[in-house]
Amino acid sequence: MATEDLLKKHDQAVVLCKEKRFAEALPLLEELSDNGYAASQCALGECFYRGFSVTQDYPKAFNLFIKAAQQGNAIAQYNTGVCFLRGHGTERDGDKGVEWLKRASDQGIEQAKKLLKEIDRILSKKKIKFSFRKIDLYDAAFFGELASFLFW
Repeated sequence: MATEDLLKKHDQAVVLCKEKRFAEALPLLEELSDNGYAASQCALGECFYRGFSVTQDYPKAFNLFIKAAQQGNAIAQYNTGVCFLRGHGTERDGDKGVEWLKRASDQGIEQAKKLLKEIDRILSKKKIKFSFRKIDLYDAAFFGELASFLFW
């Protein structure tokens, strides 16, 4: 499928999602995701993360996020980082979470920058200098809901 066709279908799916017509958007997102289109993998991942017209499924959401993140999708990189930090769909791993948040931050995702700053503040306050894996960051109570950059 040509890139222009992928973009048109993805844009159509985003419009349907904004109108809360998730059941109509899902087949488009699934088709595009199956064809490796990162933006649609990220959007479909959010549907599974939040349970939009599908049963909530963190492992499926995480797998879609990481596929898109590995292709350089900044939003998916942020979402992958949050999943690692929260242990949603994958084993909790603060080091990997921070790694993905840094990638998203480097691409300009402000929410990633804020979260990294807050992690640093909390760790500095506790004078913690060792691996993030040894800290239950989730209990720090600063993780908000997974970012929705599609404005659903």
